[in-house]
Amino acid sequence: MAKKRTLDEKSAQSAAILTEIHEGSSLRKACVIVGVPIATFMGWVAEDKVLADQYAHAREAMIAD
Repeated sequence: MAKKRTLDEKSAQSAAILTEIHEGSSLRKACVIVGVPIATFMGWVAEDKVLADQYAHAREAMIAD
């Protein structure tokens, strides 16, 4: 069974993934580094408009570099 994360853990892990992406990591690599399955992170993105916007911005920044 998957580990249930607290809101604080989810926020910290989401922020860490976004930071990794800003620094040039792919989503796959960022999720591995942070220890969150891609499907879990993408579920968070689908549920949270603010996180979705942050993820889109991080991807755009990565592509622009």
